[in-house]
Amino acid sequence: MNKKLKKILITILLIIITILLGLFVAVKLAERAFFNFLTEIKVPSCDGMAIEQINLGDLRSSNETMAEFSTIGGDLYILPQKISPVSVSDFANSVEITIGSVNQRNLYNLEAPDNIKITAIKNRYNQINLTAGRYWLSVSRFAEITLASCNPNGVSNPRPVK
Repeated sequence: MNKKLKKILITILLIIITILLGLFVAVKLAERAFFNFLTEIKVPSCDGMAIEQINLGDLRSSNETMAEFSTIGGDLYILPQKISPVSVSDFANSVEITIGSVNQRNLYNLEAPDNIKITAIKNRYNQINLTAGRYWLSVSRFAEITLASCNPNGVSNPRPVK
């Protein structure tokens, strides 16, 4: 093959790659916009009572990797927001959350057998049930976490853990 033909083929190949990459990014952005449209935050029904909420903050930033909170027990709702993606194709629509009792022997041990582990969906109140007590909560990636309860003082005393 002569040099001129090689240059033309390489140029065509680069144009095709650029177009395909542009289409991939456009599709991902369109999917993200569509998914965000579908994820309107729906507040749990509390039988006419006001929902009680505490913000645990932006975990895994500013050296705050965990937070503690107290509960009087019962159904609690975890609302993750502002979840950071780990790659360009990651929609950051969920976060792994680990919850453990402050009173347990393995304090802050993410692998302790008594821990509760859930995958919480972004902008959704994810329901869990806990007994009364003080708990710690850890997230798998950067996320702002809000806890809510239908009970007055159902969640209280948030405190970051370094």
